[in-house]
Amino acid sequence: MQSTNGRLVFIAKALASKGHTIDLITYSKSVFSFVGDVLKDHKTIRAIHVGSQPLNYYHIPSLVNTFIKLTYDMYLPQTDLKLYKVTAFDDFRGHISSFTYPAIDLSDYDMVLLPIPSIEIPPLNDCDIFYSTVCFYAKD
Repeated sequence: MQSTNGRLVFIAKALASKGHTIDLITYSKSVFSFVGDVLKDHKTIRAIHVGSQPLNYYHIPSLVNTFIKLTYDMYLPQTDLKLYKVTAFDDFRGHISSFTYPAIDLSDYDMVLLPIPSIEIPPLNDCDIFYSTVCFYAKD
């Protein structure tokens, strides 16, 4: 929202002016507050805040086990060396986030728009995981 000076809200306003009901779903409390203030008079636009949840202690070993199970029968080409044995597990483990977002029910939506204002700077973990969650549930 900051990189566009709030102009992303105009997408919602334009769609609402054509008779659509719009839900703006965000992980950011500041965006949620901003949208709520700017769009408080629009009855067909609703802001929804989705908070992160910590992963339980057993989730990370479960992901590591799943990785091994999925790659157990994979060998480096033309060798008898199993792929999982040469994988940098410290890198894999180190890139697993300690939080997630809850399931987002997108089944009632006709369309999900996911405006990403910039591709020049990689998004931070909270943003990246939120985007992944929305894309996963929109796909379902």
